[in-house]
Amino acid sequence: MMFLFGVNFNIYFFILIKDFKSIFKSEELKAYFLRCLVAVAFIFANTWHMFGTVSEALRQSSFHISSIII
Repeated sequence: MMFLFGVNFNIYFFILIKDFKSIFKSEELKAYFLRCLVAVAFIFANTWHMFGTVSEALRQSSFHISSIII
């Protein structure tokens, strides 16, 4: 849920008016998703050995990135 709060409010406006083409054309949204994915991958790669399972490490890294990035 915290991940969605970092998205620009224009994207939510496009959702309200059902202009989905504009959502997928948004360079800002693409950059936001890419930054989040890269950050999660780096944190995951550095901490996966500390957690018992890969899924736990992925969950923890995505939680921390979504908390920090907004």
